[in-house]
Amino acid sequence: YGTRIYLASLEPAYHEVLLNYSRMRSQEKNWVPFVYNDTLHMSYSLCPHQVLRCEMNTGECTLAYWSKEVNCPTDLRGGSQLVQTNGALLGVAHRTRYFMGSERAIRNITTEHLYEHHFVRMDARPPFALRNVSPPFVFPRLFGTDAEWVQFGAGLAVEGGHAILTYGLGDCSALQVRLPARELFRLAG
Repeated sequence: YGTRIYLASLEPAYHEVLLNYSRMRSQEKNWVPFVYNDTLHMSYSLCPHQVLRCEMNTGECTLAYWSKEVNCPTDLRGGSQLVQTNGALLGVAHRTRYFMGSERAIRNITTEHLYEHHFVRMDARPPFALRNVSPPFVFPRLFGTDAEWVQFGAGLAVEGGHAILTYGLGDCSALQVRLPARELFRLAG
């Protein structure tokens, strides 16, 4: 089947449920979870924004909402879960950028591609329209290797006046960065 999406309980006894959607592709990843009215939802696609409602016991997901935003990059993919704060849903999404020849030299990039991240802001109510995509950013690199351009924003938490972002680096390190929550709100629009 390729790559699939599972729900898992990390509490004893461990339990997992395979999520199923009638229009699934052979490779599934980057679904963005959030809860609305005590029901699990997943952003299946960001541009256009397709929101699935998922049954946690059976794993069956159905298309619940669909909206299309102007100027939304069609290659924008999910990353972190969505967090409800300040009357909106906020999260981290990503895109893969490819660089050729002279552009790589100008930007001092030694790899052909890198992951760029964006903060996204959505309405907190159906149809959960995507309202803003921030300018791109990359996470800090630690070791100076080409593998570190492979980054993945995996989690977001907002507490105590700070936003905490977790991310994978080079497919081998798990890291976090903190920033003032007001900066997250400013960037997310």
